[in-house]
Amino acid sequence: MLKNISIELEAELLENLESDKWQEVKVEREDIISFFLNMIEGVKWEDPFYKKYFEAIFLR
Repeated sequence: MLKNISIELEAELLENLESDKWQEVKVEREDIISFFLNMIEGVKWEDPFYKKYFEAIFLR
């Protein structure tokens, strides 16, 4: 899911969205586009992970 990140670090980051280790992740334009497309699709299928992000981003 995350480029250039070890599987262990990826699992840790996805478990703790407020981790300081997120600063180590290099984000590119295509990653942002992919995230939003996945989020829209996830909300459509009622995926709890993407529903949380959608609520945090758009419903505050």
